[in-house]
Amino acid sequence: MTKVRIFLSLTLLLFFSHLALAAGCQKTGSVCVDSTPCKMVGSNKVCLDQLGLSCWNYEDTYTCLKPDAVDYCAAISQVPGCRQTDSVCSATDTFFGSGCMKWTNTWQCDASVVLHSV
Repeated sequence: MTKVRIFLSLTLLLFFSHLALAAGCQKTGSVCVDSTPCKMVGSNKVCLDQLGLSCWNYEDTYTCLKPDAVDYCAAISQVPGCRQTDSVCSATDTFFGSGCMKWTNTWQCDASVVLHSV
């Protein structure tokens, strides 16, 4: 009975964590951060293979944009010979702890590319 409770608790936790995300967010990646084969839960040894799982905890990454967000790099990303070379967080959300809220991206274009400003 204890294993069933643990499994249901994990399932509910995963379900409700997805509801908490903003509507404008898309999951862009997921990495296992805890694949310890077995753990002690109270006085019970519980193993991943018993639950049909391969990981206890995942770290997910998301891209979140406001509905009216403007991608100022969209034009240059379409130019052959131009590529993004760096991306640095320039503003974080310290109140909710939701991570980076603004990124500064660096682009480089080959010498043969001629860009015209309008």
